[in-house]
Amino acid sequence: MQYSILIVDDEHIIRQSIEAIFSEDYDIYKACSGEEAVEIIQKNHIDLVLLDMRMVGSIDGIATLKLIKQQDASIEVIMATAVKDKYILDEAMKHGACDYIEKPFDIDDLINRVYRILFEKMKQY
Repeated sequence: MQYSILIVDDEHIIRQSIEAIFSEDYDIYKACSGEEAVEIIQKNHIDLVLLDMRMVGSIDGIATLKLIKQQDASIEVIMATAVKDKYILDEAMKHGACDYIEKPFDIDDLINRVYRILFEKMKQY
């Protein structure tokens, strides 16, 4: 079974970089806004979302997280943030995010987090 990852970030270079890291082992979907992410989730099976906290568009990361969890509570979400704000991170965890990572990413840390989360998900089946 191949897992699928949705990368949601308004910065093209970040989406491309993360895709390059994971595309060999996972099915990759990309979105530049929360609205686009919700559309992708409605049409595809997604296991894990890497979701930027602050994006352009009418909905931010927390609102997108809520919509994702309404669509499918089993989707795991890692929030990505350039600014570590304890209140916002607490809100994200309260609404179902399983982890967060700070930008700029440490690539090995990101790979390990994704692997760990998907491994735990596999054990649930």
